[in-house]
Amino acid sequence: MTQFDLSPTSRVRPRFGVVGTEFEGDYLLSMLEGLWHTAAELDVDLLIYSVLRTGTPPAFARQFNVNYGFVDDAVIDGLIVLGANLASYTSVTLPFDEVRRRFAHIPTVVVGCEVEGWPSVTVDGYSGFKALVKHFLVDHGYRHVAMIEGPPESSDACERLQAYLDAHAEAGITPNPLLRGRGHFDIASGRDELRRLLDLGVPMDAVVCANDHMAWGCMGVALERGLNLPDDLAVGGFDDIRSYSNARPSLTSVNQNIAEQGAEAMRMLHAQVCGQTPPRDIRLSSRLVRRRSCGCLGLAAANREEPVTDLRGHVQVLMDSMSVPPRLHERLADKMLRLREALAKPDDDQNYQAVLNQLFKLWRGEGLEASLLQNFLLGIQERLLEQLAPGAASLAVGRLHRGQVLIANTADLVGDLEHKTVDDTSNLHLKFKTRVTADILESLLSGLAEGLRALEVRTCYVALYQHPVSFESINSVGLPSTSRLVFALDGGELHPEWCEYEYSTATLLPAAAELAGQTQARALMPFPMFHHNEHFGFIVLERRTQDRFSYEELRHEIAGSLHHSLLVRELDAARELLRLDLERARAANEDLSHIAMRDAMTGVFNRRGFLELAETVMRTARLTHQPMSLIFADMDGLKHINDVYGHEEGDTAICEAARLIQQCFRQEDIVARIGGDEFVALTRSGAADTIAMIEQRLARRFTEYNAASTKPYPVACSFGGYLVNADSTESLDEVLAHADRMMYAEKRRRRSQRQGEGATGGSSTIIADFSPSGSGRLR
Repeated sequence: MTQFDLSPTSRVRPRFGVVGTEFEGDYLLSMLEGLWHTAAELDVDLLIYSVLRTGTPPAFARQFNVNYGFVDDAVIDGLIVLGANLASYTSVTLPFDEVRRRFAHIPTVVVGCEVEGWPSVTVDGYSGFKALVKHFLVDHGYRHVAMIEGPPESSDACERLQAYLDAHAEAGITPNPLLRGRGHFDIASGRDELRRLLDLGVPMDAVVCANDHMAWGCMGVALERGLNLPDDLAVGGFDDIRSYSNARPSLTSVNQNIAEQGAEAMRMLHAQVCGQTPPRDIRLSSRLVRRRSCGCLGLAAANREEPVTDLRGHVQVLMDSMSVPPRLHERLADKMLRLREALAKPDDDQNYQAVLNQLFKLWRGEGLEASLLQNFLLGIQERLLEQLAPGAASLAVGRLHRGQVLIANTADLVGDLEHKTVDDTSNLHLKFKTRVTADILESLLSGLAEGLRALEVRTCYVALYQHPVSFESINSVGLPSTSRLVFALDGGELHPEWCEYEYSTATLLPAAAELAGQTQARALMPFPMFHHNEHFGFIVLERRTQDRFSYEELRHEIAGSLHHSLLVRELDAARELLRLDLERARAANEDLSHIAMRDAMTGVFNRRGFLELAETVMRTARLTHQPMSLIFADMDGLKHINDVYGHEEGDTAICEAARLIQQCFRQEDIVARIGGDEFVALTRSGAADTIAMIEQRLARRFTEYNAASTKPYPVACSFGGYLVNADSTESLDEVLAHADRMMYAEKRRRRSQRQGEGATGGSSTIIADFSPSGSGRLR
């Protein structure tokens, strides 16, 4: 293979790195939004490095910290470290020992906390949280306000606790020490702590939490206990997470300008790299955002101490009272003034509706809460119609009321469409996984292109090291010096010509890909590819703000499929070598064929093995006029297991599911894993009563396992059964498709049931007879 040394290419724009953890969820997505919008304005490329907190104990989690090795001044001009994100569960200083050691030579800005020697962007969370507690105590008159704190080693948690105590002291109220709980900044701990506090029986009329996740957990417990929000229990949080502000009831919170933190850090680093002298440290303010969970209607009371005489000033007061990003102020103000102008014209209803639609589109496009826009219209009625004549004002009020109804109806429709979009995204994942299942590397890469396009991912690079290396080796001597692209999708177009040569791993991409990406600013995310402790390459994906799927899940799917194909390639090479000895080759090839037809992780047949054996078995069954049954299974809750406990634990759950399913069938039946979390079983016993027996056996086996399991999660599957009559002429693909539809119908039914009643572990089955003589009824 030809190899050439590639020095850093001449870039047309600066490139900044961003180091943080996971980059999933509303907090990190809001931070990325601020970073990305400002980077685009400044014409800066981003490289986003997802790592795990330093000191994270599980071996799986540490594998992601290989990404630290890709942070190199050969490819970036400056670095933004999301310090609060990295340190959110530990003390502020501990996680930065390794960061400082690695990146001392790179211009760096820290977001969320102060680190000696580096400029920082922080937030005054104390003032905002104190205003929240005072609002509960003074404005609403709550006297028994509980607090669910964060972990004591977190400086943010300590700051918010102090604000809680000081607000009580200033109000002349002594808080009950029994009304304090300690959470871990997650939903589950907020839920557990409120249950504990309620069980004490101590008077409580409100609860404030150190972040929105714990507050959301409290709201769930309140509904679970039959408490009306906010009449029986008022709730407040911190962060102003977008999804919680859009919930019902919407969550009163403290906005800490998450997107603006990212924007300020980007501007500060850009000035530093360009030779300017930016402020050493920036401290942003936080502000109370009043919504329905505390008893407010959603529109914060505007400051009326200073008189406002001009219309634009009134609009600014309204925007300052709500969670409106500063970058939208000018555009929103213009539309609000146009709306007021349209309201004043009695014969121009069409223009009013057009302006209102534009305003709603801008509002929803930024993810802002529709109910706040309705309250915004109330603010217009109060503040912007004072100068109209009585007749015109009456007409304008009527239009505003109709506008509120229109917004409510449109918001419901948008919500339905967004819910459908989430379902469609799940379906796209299914489409992706069904395409990326080939054993041969070349076929797999072709399917990878189709799957990425189905997900609307337009840019993806896959690089392999010359030889796999262990995690310990990377820690001691660093990443392999060279890599080779095996897949290059850029802007939706494949570029096999970029995959001919080795190049320096430190540059992440070869020169041709770098040059192709210089037409406009973009954000790229590198991910390590590994299987257990073995690293064999990396993936680089373009990160877009509108994408709603998990990039880590996508990485896991690509890495798992590639690892399987590389194993098959090694097996094929071994076969070729063994042909040198005919006698040994014959015995060895039988073993290799067995391996190639078996799933390496679970031991059941893989997709190739199932398709080969099932075709033969079905032909034989038709010749002997024997009916057959096919059971299709899909695991429930695997994403949750992967997200919470790691993919190694997810692999354990997959193996347990395979074992449980296999125990319910005979040795001559064909049980296979045909996808990441999908299984099938084909049996020659096709009578209806036998299918019912299989259903009962599967359900009983999973229930028994979960009852005896010590795992913190249940292992569960949804099943679809399909009866193939002896005279059926259906192909294997058609039979699989029928069973697959039945299984997903059951999965949707169970999802709806869980939303209505709350879900527990277990498995269920849906069976259909769509054979030529069957009734097609669901049983």
